[in-house]
Amino acid sequence: MIIYRNPSNAKIKELITLSSEGAARWIEEKETGDVFYWPSDIAYHKQIAEVLHIEEYEKGIAIEDRYES
Repeated sequence: MIIYRNPSNAKIKELITLSSEGAARWIEEKETGDVFYWPSDIAYHKQIAEVLHIEEYEKGIAIEDRYES
């Protein structure tokens, strides 16, 4: 499973291209402020939060046009 903590914009763009959906999902851990990104087609937000043992988080989806160089 590919999950990155606090990735650069270039890494986020790479994760987006790895997804068949053309997007990356993210969660921000409320306690630490760390943001975790992964290709959107490998897991849902809740699944990643459980794997990382994160109880409280914000969530979202990143798309390519937001991370172009």
